[in-house]
Amino acid sequence: MDGDVAFVRLYVMTRETLVQPTREVTFTRIPCVGEWFRLRSSGIFPSEITEITHDENGSVEIVIGPQTDQDGILLFHENAEELRDDVEDLVKHGWNLVSEGPNRIWGTQTTKPKHRGVRTRPHDPDRV
Repeated sequence: MDGDVAFVRLYVMTRETLVQPTREVTFTRIPCVGEWFRLRSSGIFPSEITEITHDENGSVEIVIGPQTDQDGILLFHENAEELRDDVEDLVKHGWNLVSEGPNRIWGTQTTKPKHRGVRTRPHDPDRV
């Protein structure tokens, strides 16, 4: 198969556990940040590409961060058994399990979307 090869890093998790599988994937073209990546061989929902790094040797690394719904709310596996089933399926289809540990990054975050502060105008219209 002709195409561009990229090293893909995926994050899957429960609130308590974070697992990082990786794999080299051949693309017809290297995707862009914000595009969606779907794994044909697992039960994991399509996920947004959150980061792409090109190095001086021409290597490409793609990071697929945590899954979110259309409102930006983080999605977690319901329990450790569900997570384990998906990770086993990924490994069965050629993914390498490089780390598994406590979810200190996203596990403590609320399920509500991040809200950016709204700029307000001063009460005095002459004040800039």
